[in-house]
Amino acid sequence: MDYTTFLTPTLGIGGIVLMVIIMILRGDLVPRRQADAVNAVKDEQIALYKGLYEGAMALGQERDRQIASLMETARTTRRVLEAIPEAARSAGGDEHEVA
Repeated sequence: MDYTTFLTPTLGIGGIVLMVIIMILRGDLVPRRQADAVNAVKDEQIALYKGLYEGAMALGQERDRQIASLMETARTTRRVLEAIPEAARSAGGDEHEVA
C-alpha cells in the first residue's frame, strides 16, 4: 500500500499517528533490529546456497573428468579388440571370428 498518497498537509498529527499505528499493525513498519536480523538470515542462506552450488559445480567437473578418462579407456579397449583378428590373420592363425 502506498502511504505517500495519504501524507497531505490536511492529514494532521492525529492522522499521521493513526497511519503509523496502522503501518505497525500491518507489518509495513518494523524496527531496524528486526529488519537487520531478517537480512542477516537471508545473507547466511545466500552464502550457504552459494557454497552448495560451487561444491556441486566442482563435483560435476570431477565427474566429467572421470568420464573422459573412462571413455579413453573404452576407446583403447575397442581398438585392441578390433586389432586381435587382424593380428591372428597376419600370424597365420585360423579364421575365427572374435566374439
